[in-house]
Amino acid sequence: KNPLDRYGACRQFVDQLMKTRGAVLPASRFRSGSAADEAGQALSTNASDHKTRIASTLNKRQALQPAIDMRDRATHWTNPHAMFIGLGGLGGQALLLVRQLAERDCDNRLAMNDHGWAAIDTDGKALDSLTSEEQPQHLPARYAFELPIFQPSEYRDAAPELFCPLSRRWLYNIPRSLKTEGVRPLAILAFLHQYAALRYRISKELSELVSLHEQDGDCQEPLRIYLLASLHGGTGGALLAETALMVRRILAEQGFNHYRLCAIASAATTTNHASANLHSAAAISTLSE
Repeated sequence: KNPLDRYGACRQFVDQLMKTRGAVLPASRFRSGSAADEAGQALSTNASDHKTRIASTLNKRQALQPAIDMRDRATHWTNPHAMFIGLGGLGGQALLLVRQLAERDCDNRLAMNDHGWAAIDTDGKALDSLTSEEQPQHLPARYAFELPIFQPSEYRDAAPELFCPLSRRWLYNIPRSLKTEGVRPLAILAFLHQYAALRYRISKELSELVSLHEQDGDCQEPLRIYLLASLHGGTGGALLAETALMVRRILAEQGFNHYRLCAIASAATTTNHASANLHSAAAISTLSE
């Protein structure tokens, strides 16, 4: 009944049945020495023989190879300007950690403020914890951008075309907490409502970064843009593809194409509780987008 437990095609189901034909039946369910026990031992032997025949070690061509050969990269590498965009709660935490590690451990020709930083979240309290000056390591407040979720009355008088990608029912199903609570459409609702302001903010950051990158005569590497998010998040997962599309459109309008856009998303095994299906569905939707 659970769609997440189903096979993608009937053929996959049949193949799995064929693979388990040699499975050993639990011995505790039968008396020792019975015909069923003898049959189980015979099946076990056949299964072991079958496994031995089909199993083989991977040769050099079949073994997994690193995506980038790093052996010669270190001696020829000149780090370019970059922009890091953290989406959602986990994305914001990852953004802060990247900044801390880069500031502490990297022998960098560029200062931290030579790069672009943006933490985008629907949860204002999560952003406050990232930017709190009470913490020894915090993100400067100017890099935080909140996409607040309002009461339904805020959206009822809005232009109908503003929320075309969403079903109107989401305008009337906003939790009292005014948080996404893992529900992706609520983050899209906030994104659409604040789209103009967010686009202006990101456009300004990218414009300044492109200008710095073009003036940097020591580096021929493309400008790097990293999006950090959780696949399971109601905010991060929902905004990952949307923010990437926004960035591409902004840079196209600015006539700049010497860049690389990369998404770094976390994934985890969902635990068996009430919201497990919600988190799994969010990850599937994010990857599909």
